[in-house]
Amino acid sequence: MACVLVVDDRAANRHYVAQVLAHAGHEVLQAADGSEALDVVEQARPHLVITDVLMPVMDGVEFAQRVRASARLSATRVIFYTATYRSSDARRLADACGVHTVLAKPASPAALLTAVEDALSRAGSSAATESDSGDDEDRYGTVSAWSMLSRSLAGEAEAPARGTTSGASVEHARLRRSASRMAALMEATLDLAAVRERRSFLKLFCDAAMRLLDARGAVLALVDDALVIREVEARGLAPPSAQTLLGHPVDGSALALVWHAHGSVRHSLGPDALPGAVGPGPWSALAVRLGPSHAGNGALLLWRAASDGGFDDDDEMFALAMAAEFAVLIELLDTHASLSASAAELRIEADQRRHSEQALARSHRELAWFSQRLLEQEKGTTQRLALALHDELGQTLAALRLVHDAATMRGSGAIAADEARRIGELIGVAHRQLRGTLSGLRPALLDEQGLIAAIERELRECTRLYPQVALVLHSLAGARWPADVEYAAFMVAREALHNALRHAQARSVSVSIEGARGRLALRVADDGIGMAQLPAEQPGHLGLVGMRERARTIGAILAIESTVSGGTTVRLEWKEPEPCDAGST
Repeated sequence: MACVLVVDDRAANRHYVAQVLAHAGHEVLQAADGSEALDVVEQARPHLVITDVLMPVMDGVEFAQRVRASARLSATRVIFYTATYRSSDARRLADACGVHTVLAKPASPAALLTAVEDALSRAGSSAATESDSGDDEDRYGTVSAWSMLSRSLAGEAEAPARGTTSGASVEHARLRRSASRMAALMEATLDLAAVRERRSFLKLFCDAAMRLLDARGAVLALVDDALVIREVEARGLAPPSAQTLLGHPVDGSALALVWHAHGSVRHSLGPDALPGAVGPGPWSALAVRLGPSHAGNGALLLWRAASDGGFDDDDEMFALAMAAEFAVLIELLDTHASLSASAAELRIEADQRRHSEQALARSHRELAWFSQRLLEQEKGTTQRLALALHDELGQTLAALRLVHDAATMRGSGAIAADEARRIGELIGVAHRQLRGTLSGLRPALLDEQGLIAAIERELRECTRLYPQVALVLHSLAGARWPADVEYAAFMVAREALHNALRHAQARSVSVSIEGARGRLALRVADDGIGMAQLPAEQPGHLGLVGMRERARTIGAILAIESTVSGGTTVRLEWKEPEPCDAGST
């Protein structure tokens, strides 16, 4: 197996080729540009190099020429792997550089391995290509810079054989510089198109403009409808100096000249024209108008030291190309942001609607359970009442009747003392049974003495039934509340108390009541086992659903807090509503 060097400025492209070659058993090395690749070739001496053509720092053409010009490296086999050139241009470049094979991106694994094996089996044979033949004009009918570059390289290769020299080398250098810039512009466009955050987009654009046009500094300024600078991104300029541009009219800035030129302008700037600029002036400047568009109306100012030479026609052409790309891409960015915001709002709306529908469906289920259980409770209450009246109170009254009849049958005309005592006891039992039955339905003490007294009696009754549980009442209120409010609060407290005693295995329960005449706060807390989930999420909890319904009928707020191991707290808060203004509409 062979050692193969893969050269591409895009890591994803290198990774794909490397994976294919490694799977076939080849040793794979990688480099990000031609300059780095030359160092690797010098040190590792790979059998084959697969390289992209257009790359920063050093492109594939210059790399191949340097390899061929070196006596130690000239035998290294090279494959051009590119998606940029048309077939005729790629073939000329391969011929001029002594490259054995040209592969078009993206190549399938089979085509890639076939080309590698073919290149490794050749020993200095002429170039081969997988591209179809084509003319030298692009699809718009104009001669491309790539075609001119390939012709220039071919002319350089033929010149020694003809024994002539020309300006081809100068033209080749210019074309190579333009080709490299075109590649960089395409790369920058792809990178900018992938950005989704506005601030990052402006920073990336500013950096790309400086690299593409060899500038020492740059100011990107965007203006609002009143032509006031609202956004600034700067390089080679102290941040405080850049921020001073914000909020000022574009006419009063260093961008005023290009703003009125409505295109691009090259000019000179004095030493004091760029306060905060890194390095001494004077400066050679190039400015281009961005837009005009709603999203990106503004201008870009680039500068370099006057001693470095001024900007030329090619610089201006590429600056205008970047301005055109900026206008399109920032509109797309803002459109994407707007669509994303709309999509987010729609998702929120959909979530809210779904939650509302779920809450409505849950409420319907609860009401259905509540109605069903109310019917069951009504039937059970009727049965219990009938049982209490017949089996308890009825038997007591029957016994009372028997004692009375026995005394009457003796005919003495008077009831003996022990019979009178027996009758009195039976009357007391009947009285207690009747009060107990009525209290279970609605405690009379609630109407007579109010909420606090009724809850005190309920706690005493629960203490008699559950002596092992500590029951405590804290009351800081002495007022009375409307009858419907007191009744609802009492029933909530009773339900919460009985839940804690019967189901939660509580060891202690505390009831607290606070408030004044127009405000009531009830709290029932226990240290029981708690509930695994909120009651509204599971059917069958009639008491909890009933508590919510009772709170709703009086306009109160009910909160139920429970954890698996931390007990349960039920809170009821009622506030008297404000009186309505009869004159309002």
